[in-house]
Amino acid sequence: MGGRSSKNDAPLELDESPKSRAFTRQAPLDKTPSPKSPTGRPFLARSWSALSASGRKDDNRQELMEFLCQVPLLRCLPRAKVALLTEVVVTQRFSPGSNVFQQGDEGDSFFVIRSGTAAVVREEEDNEEELMILKMGDFFGERALLTSDVRSATVRADTQLTVLELSREQFDAMGLREELDFHGRKSLLVGSHLVNSRTPAEKTREELKFIRDSVAKNENLSSILDVRNMPHFADPAWKEEFGAGQAVIEQGDTEADFFYVVRSGDFQIIIDDMVTGSLGKGDCFGELSLICSAPRTATVRATTFSTAWVLPRGWLKSAAEESARIASRLAMVYLNQVKSLDVLLQAEKELIAPLLTKCEFEMKETIFRLGEEETSMYILTKGRVRVESDEVVELDAGISEDGSSLRVHVFGDRALFGDGYSSDRSIKVSSSKATCYRLDGVDFMTIFGSCQDILDQSRKGIDFTGLESDDRMNFSRLVQFQKKDLHRLTFLRAGQFGNLELWHHNKTGVQYMVKSVSKGYIMEQGLQKKITEERDIMLMLDSSFIISLFQTFTGNEKLYFLMETALGGDLYSVYVKNALHGSQAHAQFYSALMVLALEHIHGKRVAYRDLKPENVFLSATGYVKLVEFSLAKVVHGRTYTIVGTPEYLAPEMIGVSGHNQAVDWWALGIFIFELLAGQTPFEGSNPMQTFGKTMAGMDKVTFPSKVSPSAQRVIQGLLRRAPAFRLPMKKGGVKNLKEADYYIDLDWRQLQMQAAEAPFQSRPDEKNFQSGAEPRKAPFVPFQDDGSGWDVAFASWNLKGDINEAFRD
Repeated sequence: MGGRSSKNDAPLELDESPKSRAFTRQAPLDKTPSPKSPTGRPFLARSWSALSASGRKDDNRQELMEFLCQVPLLRCLPRAKVALLTEVVVTQRFSPGSNVFQQGDEGDSFFVIRSGTAAVVREEEDNEEELMILKMGDFFGERALLTSDVRSATVRADTQLTVLELSREQFDAMGLREELDFHGRKSLLVGSHLVNSRTPAEKTREELKFIRDSVAKNENLSSILDVRNMPHFADPAWKEEFGAGQAVIEQGDTEADFFYVVRSGDFQIIIDDMVTGSLGKGDCFGELSLICSAPRTATVRATTFSTAWVLPRGWLKSAAEESARIASRLAMVYLNQVKSLDVLLQAEKELIAPLLTKCEFEMKETIFRLGEEETSMYILTKGRVRVESDEVVELDAGISEDGSSLRVHVFGDRALFGDGYSSDRSIKVSSSKATCYRLDGVDFMTIFGSCQDILDQSRKGIDFTGLESDDRMNFSRLVQFQKKDLHRLTFLRAGQFGNLELWHHNKTGVQYMVKSVSKGYIMEQGLQKKITEERDIMLMLDSSFIISLFQTFTGNEKLYFLMETALGGDLYSVYVKNALHGSQAHAQFYSALMVLALEHIHGKRVAYRDLKPENVFLSATGYVKLVEFSLAKVVHGRTYTIVGTPEYLAPEMIGVSGHNQAVDWWALGIFIFELLAGQTPFEGSNPMQTFGKTMAGMDKVTFPSKVSPSAQRVIQGLLRRAPAFRLPMKKGGVKNLKEADYYIDLDWRQLQMQAAEAPFQSRPDEKNFQSGAEPRKAPFVPFQDDGSGWDVAFASWNLKGDINEAFRD
């Protein structure tokens, strides 16, 4: 579910390969350019005409029901409820040239084209742009069943047009909001299990260049990665041969571990048994597997004898990590040569290292002119310059001939003091070329203030965040229960790795939420260390807005987390079922509580990395609890794993350039946008498209009219491409966010004490997590003990050194 706000989105979007003809039809009518599941998974609309191939009559109710079951939103309903919809849909007819609805209208109905064609037209000033043609079987406007979004385009009958219409009024009158079952958008996580790679093939310089160039010209990858800065990117590739008719990858295959560059021959792209495109020399496919583990969206089959270069999943992370670390280490070497920056800690220098911009100058180019205001600092790392002031001096920079020393020169560092100094010298390049690294003075002062401020405040030895890290675990709230003391009441929902259930303590009558995780699945995915880190992080945290962990158990087949209850439902479902999208009061309240939660989490040096409404539960008071810490990580410096929900990933995570706690502030910007607009700003019909839109940034995003100017400013302040420029990462920290105009009416102290009245309260009940649809369950794999004892050590009684009987299934 959900749509995209991009003003200039292409009306047709490609699947994984840029050569693919596997178009997902997109009707950007209510900010929903492509049919997309509420779970966030890509969805290719099934044409009604395909269902009618057997020649059955169009008014066959069973046929109509089968089609409606393919609509992403309606797939969240029990089939019996979808059957009822076939009785209330209304047939509407439009003559050529008449509008089904017009741009700017308030959306209140969902449509399916039964016959004819319609044009999607966007009007801008005095011009009209035809975005696409809709045909029989296409559907549009499903979001109008949930919220009154303004139509962002006009739909006009191109021929005699017949549509089926379902209104929001009918949908609500049947009580279907309460029946919706949202499984939640799936988060990405690359496990530690081994991919069966082959021995890398020996490659000529030309072959290495061919692989790198092929990847560089791939539209999906080039928008998020720069392989030119990954010199060893193609090193692990090996060559594979495929006979005519042989399938290389299969649609739906979950073991998507390899990426392919066509070396010779031809391949077909097949989706739902239909040939949708072709691939030839230099084309790539399987891009998503380079970044994360996700099911294949198409089948690719060789049509002739063909060969391809193959790269394994996980290598991209290694290559990007190596490249980023080399660049970071080099930047730190240069920054450590700047005497003016001695007032900074190494951790603070690491924050500004990514802001260094490499500049190349040629002979006689001027770096500074006499009398010119110094607005940036330059570090000359290679080449020679001529410095003219009272006397003329030639300065050389670079590595010594024996490689034992590095000579650099710094110019313009007074720009970091912010007093508008004018250059007292002229600096020109006197070698054939010169290399400098530039640090903008405004950028520096945005984060730290001026160097003089730092000296005046005697900040040396104090972390820039002003927070003391305390990573001690809190054992005081741990309890000691035996199996006989507890019994399971009901299933609540499936999480990232495990099932969430409601349990009851027999002696006290207290209820607990219990997450159970398959030990076999954890071993299969190589996540033993990760599940233990999840436990440790939850024990470190102690906030009213974060779910409390009371005990961990190990059983015969599963691991268990015993937690406090928060049975008001998850925020995603609460918003949809109660039509809360667009409410300023609700968005302010819930996002402010997330500010407080993240402030506490970051104080422990933890990056949460999976903020989204599905992971925010309502408590009995109407306040919230942040749940699901399976992707959280203690981060000192930067880390490189790609994890999280695609629509919420920050650019630095997608580009594998290294990330820290700043990714959570990016996610908060997406979170606020979604609560107000009913959609996230960068959604695509598959993760690769979402990643591309994210990297393009906010310049191509149009805010819906319901998003106030103050909300827009705070969202834009969080969705800054450079992590250091996000509001809480700048000088002033989280205070920058708390003092934003958007939160001017809030009393942060009252919120912290939970004394302010919550704008919405949901009666605590397990039914808030249930519907009539068949619930999805987390994966289960039978456990085979490897003898390491990792699962026994998971039990919290081991942490305290107590000798106690382990909890058993």
